[in-house]
Amino acid sequence: MNLWAFGESFTAGDELADFLVAYPYILGNMLKCDKVYNTAYSGASNYFITEQLMNNITRITDDDYLVFGFTSCSRHQYFSNDFNNYVTVQNAIEPFNFLRIKGTKNHTKYGIKYKIFSNVIDEFKEKEALDISINFCKNFLEELNYMTIETLIEILSVYKICKRNNFKFLLTMAFHNPFTENLSILRCKETINIMSYVIAEVQDKTLLFPEFQKFCIDNKIDLMPLGHPCEKGHLEWAKVLYNKLNEIYGVE
Repeated sequence: MNLWAFGESFTAGDELADFLVAYPYILGNMLKCDKVYNTAYSGASNYFITEQLMNNITRITDDDYLVFGFTSCSRHQYFSNDFNNYVTVQNAIEPFNFLRIKGTKNHTKYGIKYKIFSNVIDEFKEKEALDISINFCKNFLEELNYMTIETLIEILSVYKICKRNNFKFLLTMAFHNPFTENLSILRCKETINIMSYVIAEVQDKTLLFPEFQKFCIDNKIDLMPLGHPCEKGHLEWAKVLYNKLNEIYGVE
C-alpha cells in the first residue's frame, strides 16, 4: 500500500529544511504505507496536478491512497515553444514583480503583476514574459471566468477518474477555495452554474480548509517567510487529512 500526493508548494514541502517532513510523508507513516510518491511541484497549476495523476495512473493500485492539494484558480499553464517547457502564469491582476524562479531575484517592471514558474529555466526572456502578461490582462474578467471553469473541470476530472478506478482518494484545498475565491467578481451565470454542479458532485470526497494559515496563526504555529506552514503545521495538516480519510474509508 502506497500514498500518492499531488499538489503544489505546500505538498512539495517548500521552505522546510527537509522535504521528508512535509505532510505527505507524515501522513504516509500514519497510514502505515510502504512508500510515499510525492509528485508535487512548487508553482504547479491545477492542470499540472491533474496531469501528474494521468502520468502515474497505471502505477496506482486499489490499495493505495491518493491525496490532492489543489491550488488557486489564478494559475494558468501553457506550453512555451521558446522555453520548450510548460510554464505557469499566475495572478495577472495588479502591479507587481517578475519572479525569476532560480535565484529568486525580483524585478519591478512594466506595472503588470505576473509570475512565471518553470523547473528548467535559468534565464527568462523578459520580452516574452511581458507579452504573456499583457495578453493575460487584456480581458481580465473573461480570463477569470475561463480560469475558474478550467479549475472546476480539473477538480471534477480528478474526482471522476478516481471514482471510476475505485481509488481511495481525497481532494483538499488548504489555502484556496476555488468554489468561492472569485465568486464576488464573477458575472457569468454559466460559470456559477458549473460551480454549483461541481460542488454537489465532489463534496463527499473533498476537504475544504482555506483558512489553514489562520488556523496555524491562531494555534501559534509558525509560518515560513513565503507563508508556508513550518514542520509543526505539516504535522497538524497530516492529522486533519488522516481523520478525514478515516471518516471516509475507515483506515484505523
